[in-house]
Parts: sequence; C-alpha cells; structure tokens
Amino acid sequence: MLGKETLDTGLLSVLRVGVGDGEGGRAELEKIWKEVVKDMVFSRAGLEHVGGWRIEKDQGKENRDEFVVVGAWRDQDALSCFAGGKEWEEVWEGVALEMNISTYSRIG
Repeated sequence: MLGKETLDTGLLSVLRVGVGDGEGGRAELEKIWKEVVKDMVFSRAGLEHVGGWRIEKDQGKENRDEFVVVGAWRDQDALSCFAGGKEWEEVWEGVALEMNISTYSRIG
C-alpha cells in the first residue's frame, strides 16, 4: 500500500474523516481528496499519503462512512503544524461529520 521510503520514515499519521452514509457524502469527500487534499498533503509532508474507504463500521456509527488517509512525514514540524492546525477542518468543512488525526513515531 505504501512505498519503502514512506515505511522507513519514522513519522506517520492516520486521518479518519466521517461522512453520512450514502453516495452524496462519499462522492463529495472523494472529490476533495483528489482535487485538493492529496497534493496539499504531499507538498507539506514530502512523502506519499494514500486514502480509501473503511469497510467495517464502528458500533453506534452504522449511519456513517469513514475515509482513512495514511501517510508519512519528513519532519516533526510539518506534521505538528498540519495535525494541530485548522487546515484539515477548513478543507473538509461542510462535508465531514467528524474527524480524527492520530500521529505515530517509530521507536528504535
């Protein structure tokens, strides 16, 4: 799913964006991902990010679909600015019902 350079990087992020189930929310989110977010993230991160729809649904959230973006970052500053900033919220505004960013650092 991800290239060797991305997997060798010590900083990873997982973004989960929830939308209402149905084709309207999914189509709008995919359009934003392809036309705005994918290039924006790559330009800041310097490494690839991939996105796709989660198949299983969380209990109590059966009426939502979830789009997951996974990728790596070249440095902590870029990751911190992006994960802690409002850019994510502004990009997905009006489409996302909820959003969660998790970041991970490799140990060792």
